[in-house]
Amino acid sequence: MTLLRAVLVDDESLARDRMRRLLTELDGVRIVGEAPNAAQALPLIVGERPDVVFLDVQMPGLDGFELAQAIAAEYRPFLVFVTAYADAAVRAFDVAAMDFLVKPVERERLQHTLARVHTAIDERRETPPSERALPGAGTAEDMLAQFKAFGQPVQYLERFAVTVGKRTQFLRTADVDWFQADDNYVRVSCNGKIHLVRATLGSIEAQLNPTVFVRLHRSVIVQLDRMLEVRVLPSGEWRAVLPGNVQFEVGRPYRDRLPGAPGKPN
Repeated sequence: MTLLRAVLVDDESLARDRMRRLLTELDGVRIVGEAPNAAQALPLIVGERPDVVFLDVQMPGLDGFELAQAIAAEYRPFLVFVTAYADAAVRAFDVAAMDFLVKPVERERLQHTLARVHTAIDERRETPPSERALPGAGTAEDMLAQFKAFGQPVQYLERFAVTVGKRTQFLRTADVDWFQADDNYVRVSCNGKIHLVRATLGSIEAQLNPTVFVRLHRSVIVQLDRMLEVRVLPSGEWRAVLPGNVQFEVGRPYRDRLPGAPGKPN
């Protein structure tokens, strides 16, 4: 059985706790992220590319239906609405939801939903991409524009948690020098120390302000203000230099992202 990657979106922490507990008890599901509102859910969905999103209807800011409309087809997961308001079911299927669950969610009903998602994923894999009819905006740019059209600013990551021994510390994103992929973790340089965060570099990048952080390589993201210079070596390789003579290669596909890069007008 395919392992489903799931994201939970609900502004009620107790509701997320219950859904997390139910899903953890069932086989074939791994929760890859949670969000209390649409503004935090959107970059999470882009970064993690979940198979299914369990989505509350009534939330502060954008509601679940508006978030569903804002998700681009490129990133479109299967949507399962979870709400205490059964009369919202018609609207759920208007936005092509996979299923609709009424709180409190029952284990047997959830199992039925997961079976439907598994079947749909198998069918999607057998369908050529050109023939897949997925609702939602067409591109990531369209998604961002539609999200802003609802009057909701995208919320970038400001703080994140790291485990230090038996303690959990909260670091400010503004204090980070760089992020570097390391197998199933991401190494984070912050305030002169290196921390390990269990995440993917893509999921972190989706939550960072692109005017503050830039990806230099498929495995490295740096804060622009930390970059001292970009050197072009005789071999043609580009290297970004940070304080402490920390250097990272600038991959060819990422060179145009650098403002004031060699050979690029300021």
